[in-house]
Amino acid sequence: MYFLVDFENVRSGGLRGVDYQEGSDNLTMFFSNAVHSFENRYLEDIEKSGCHFDTCKLKNTGKNGCLKEKLAGVDIDVFQERYEERMRLQEILRCTEG
Repeated sequence: MYFLVDFENVRSGGLRGVDYQEGSDNLTMFFSNAVHSFENRYLEDIEKSGCHFDTCKLKNTGKNGCLKEKLAGVDIDVFQERYEERMRLQEILRCTEG
């Protein structure tokens, strides 16, 4: 799975549950100069999980700074493929429930 965290808005509370990450997961954390601290325990949990972890420092802060600046650089095709796969699975489930 892919997890995008706008740390500027959610702070450390937005990282609750990172200990459930798996080695096949991808976690990207967006932050800016507006962020001055980070709880080390979450970094330790991320490291223990073995997931692929990276960070992106934003040049701009404020409303939708993350979206305006970085999502253009994210591989949107991957998200589109995952969305389409999820839609196919939901359709299969609907057909088998009836």
